[in-house]
Amino acid sequence: AFVRRYDVNEDQCTSLLLSYTNAHSHSYPMLIGEHFDEDMKNQMALFLAQKYMVDFNSSHCTPLSPSLFRLPWDLASDLDYVKV
Repeated sequence: AFVRRYDVNEDQCTSLLLSYTNAHSHSYPMLIGEHFDEDMKNQMALFLAQKYMVDFNSSHCTPLSPSLFRLPWDLASDLDYVKV
């Protein structure tokens, strides 16, 4: 939802991450984004947020469903397919 609402370019974000990790490494902390303008920083933050988090509307103490938990996202796993 946020990705579409704020017009995040997922292909560009993936490409930037891939280029960075190929030139530097996959280890953390990554320094990607040091030279991004504010718009690109916001796009990358929203892109990464949607990769790691799920929007769940509830009260504070509501137990989370196991279906809301995800394995950590891996950039390489997104590259195992070909877009048509």
